[in-house]
Amino acid sequence: MSACAVGAARHALGLAVRYAHVRQVAAMTGGPGASVPVWAYRSHHAPLLDGLATVYAATLLHRAALARPLDETRVALTKAWVTWQCRQVVAEARERCGAHGLFDANGIAATQAAFEGLVTAEGDNLAIMVKAAGELLLDADDPGDNPDPWQDALVHAERIWRARARAALRARDRTGPLDRWNHTSTAALRYAETMTGRMAAAHLLAAARATPAAGQLRALHRLLVLRLLAPLTGDLLAAGRLTPAQVDALPGLLDETHAELAPQALTLVDAFMVHEDVLARHPIAAPDAAAHARRTLALLAP
Repeated sequence: MSACAVGAARHALGLAVRYAHVRQVAAMTGGPGASVPVWAYRSHHAPLLDGLATVYAATLLHRAALARPLDETRVALTKAWVTWQCRQVVAEARERCGAHGLFDANGIAATQAAFEGLVTAEGDNLAIMVKAAGELLLDADDPGDNPDPWQDALVHAERIWRARARAALRARDRTGPLDRWNHTSTAALRYAETMTGRMAAAHLLAAARATPAAGQLRALHRLLVLRLLAPLTGDLLAAGRLTPAQVDALPGLLDETHAELAPQALTLVDAFMVHEDVLARHPIAAPDAAAHARRTLALLAP
């Protein structure tokens, strides 16, 4: 299921990023009729770049799970995280293609519908995450500190939620096993989710350290980590692991990372190695995709 999700997300992102570079929209300067590729606008390319960071990390997390097939807990975490995350990526890719993303011939709409099966087949995601979270509370190893400061912030967020979940599990005022688990499950699920995101980011960081294309992969890692940390900044601030100045700087750093990666997007989707024969099936990916879009809309006009 996670392999299917990763492949589908790579395909959808490849289509959306390529189309964004040829689809023309009104420019902010240059007079009447001036146009630019829609990719030029941060509001359009930032969500797709977020998707690229997610899919690169999901790919590496999936490969790591394949290398440890007997570790059922981590396999379950991987399946749930990858299918949930890739479903969001495909939905964003479809939206960024506008009305053309709705046409089955363009290869995204049907994929988006199929994700409802992926998050349920081979174990409903929430159910397998709950089971995995309970197992993690009993025997998960501490990940250890990381020299990368943002990756290390994820490590500490994971520790915070693990400590909360274990404290809830040990509470003495519970009336029975069900009451004890209900008291624990919210924190346990947050711990499992944070742990899986931290693992995905760690695999991406390791790949950056091991490849000549380190600059692009490090930027993708930074983008992923900043997004994963966004809902955790309050926890880290309260624990003294982030300063108010660091939290205040996060939006600006996120914007800078989008600006750094925007010119590299076509190279990054080319690395997905989606075969040209596959892309050629979709009008949205044709060399004259922009002209095709205008022709299609003209046919649909009343």
